[in-house]
Amino acid sequence: KKPWGPHTYLSYCYDPISQKMIWAGSHGSSRMTNPFGLWTYDPELYEWSSPQWEIKGGKFDVERHKTCMVATPNGIAVWADKRGGSGGQTGLWLANVKDQVFNPVVATDPSDSKTLPFSSFGDGHGATYDSKRDRVYLMNFVQKEKNKIWAVDMKTKMVEVLVPKNSDKFPMDVTMARECTYVPDLDIVIICTRPQKTLIYFCEKNLVSPTRPFTI
Repeated sequence: KKPWGPHTYLSYCYDPISQKMIWAGSHGSSRMTNPFGLWTYDPELYEWSSPQWEIKGGKFDVERHKTCMVATPNGIAVWADKRGGSGGQTGLWLANVKDQVFNPVVATDPSDSKTLPFSSFGDGHGATYDSKRDRVYLMNFVQKEKNKIWAVDMKTKMVEVLVPKNSDKFPMDVTMARECTYVPDLDIVIICTRPQKTLIYFCEKNLVSPTRPFTI
């Protein structure tokens, strides 16, 4: 009962609270033994398990191409499509690995199509956790307004749509946001993206730079 699957994207995450990893969206053949599609891995025991989780506040499609995870101090933030297909609207949940439950954060109601108005499908999407401000950044370079960032405050559960300064210089040919990574010591988000570009988002200044302004 060990899962496998190609194109894992951002569908797995280690939870420092439970000290376990969860992975959403194993290969289709694994659905025969685990219909829910989410697996838990215990690194101390070297064991996989397939508990049946509860999703509160609505449902989402547990699938590796469109279930995006990032660790926070209070659990794993899970950004996922609320319906099948590759173009569904999305919501954000917080996974409690110990209790095996996904608690709603924002936009989890099936009727909400405006709070997070884009899909979490494929290479185009990305998510990262800003530990200084306790918020999750969501972005998608497939949408027209790819220069915008959706910032979800994990405490207040409010969403702010950020339009970074310098957006007029944003390279609109970029296609991949999945590698976005928050660097706490520098308080920046680095995004390595196609075609051969590195974007740097300065969180405090709300400014984006399409070039490397300094050497780390």
